[in-house]
Amino acid sequence: MPYSISPYKLNEDANLLIKKLYKLKDTYDIECKIISILNTISNDLKMSTYQLSLSHKSFADYYYSKGISQDALDHYLRAVELNPSISVKKRIKELAGIPSENRLRSISIDICNNIFEYEEYKHLLPKQSKDLSIRETSVSASVRNNRDAIYERALSSLLQEANEENSIYDPEHEADLDVALSDLPEGYKTDYYAARDIRIQENDGSSVLSQKEIDLLELSSIKRSQKFHEIHMQAVSKVDISLLKELDEAIILEAIEISFLKYINGRPADLSYLPGYWTHEHHLNYQNVLGRLFGGGYLEFADMPYVLSKSTVADLHSALKEHGLSIKGKKSELITCIIENLSKEECILEFPEKYLIATEKGFAAIQNYLNSRYLDCK
Repeated sequence: MPYSISPYKLNEDANLLIKKLYKLKDTYDIECKIISILNTISNDLKMSTYQLSLSHKSFADYYYSKGISQDALDHYLRAVELNPSISVKKRIKELAGIPSENRLRSISIDICNNIFEYEEYKHLLPKQSKDLSIRETSVSASVRNNRDAIYERALSSLLQEANEENSIYDPEHEADLDVALSDLPEGYKTDYYAARDIRIQENDGSSVLSQKEIDLLELSSIKRSQKFHEIHMQAVSKVDISLLKELDEAIILEAIEISFLKYINGRPADLSYLPGYWTHEHHLNYQNVLGRLFGGGYLEFADMPYVLSKSTVADLHSALKEHGLSIKGKKSELITCIIENLSKEECILEFPEKYLIATEKGFAAIQNYLNSRYLDCK
């Protein structure tokens, strides 16, 4: 280097900046400086490639923690290039398994800023070298050109390992998988094996993950999903619809409550159909929200004709036969026959299901909400 500064001091600065990244929101300038420092000291023969590889690994760890997969992969590969024994193989395999078009990028590893453009380094550059060009401080052409070749070699090795593992039947893995699936609710195992068979049949050998590794990832995902579902259903099960009644209070609904009203309108009162995002993303207290909807006169239980309209023709026939009535006619005629011939108590006994329906006031709130959203989008 034609300047009087230790590459180890610069490397230390880079590592301090990497630690600083975790505490910042706007990190672009700091990332540029780190890459410029690492690219600069990579040209110094006095710099330990081992130490430099650790810096690239630390930088890659930061990107990995933030989900910036392409930059994490680039720096892990650079670390392996500098130090083949560094322990990053699993991360490279994981990141390489993400389709390239789905990998996130922040800043290219090959940007070539002159570190002496930064104020804290200007005084370290001798006068005769003040015109040092960006080209002279850039990463060497050979290093830059070798990156793609290194990536291809690493990918080829990972593909070979995955395909070799796929060719070996592992009875212990199959037994463990079967036990794990048996612990899940009914239906999960059958659906899983059906989807797995299709996945294996369609495998074209282009995945760096073996089928066994994909099995474990999918199983982990299913377990997490089931846990979220259990939490959601626990929240739903706490609702006591017997406590819901109109209080004639002047309740003004929030936007999320109107959106919820629109979703449940015309649906069963047991809420078993509710998707989990109402619990995990909107964090609704269902008893409280339903209490406000009923209390404000926005929501009510549907009348018997509506309940009958949601019933199947088979159920209508069953009720009519039970009371010695004719089962001839269209569905609307069957409903009329039941309403005219059965008492309210008998109808409730035959068709105990409850449905939620928006009142006129509720429909008006929904329409005003939709109109306001339309105007906001114009």
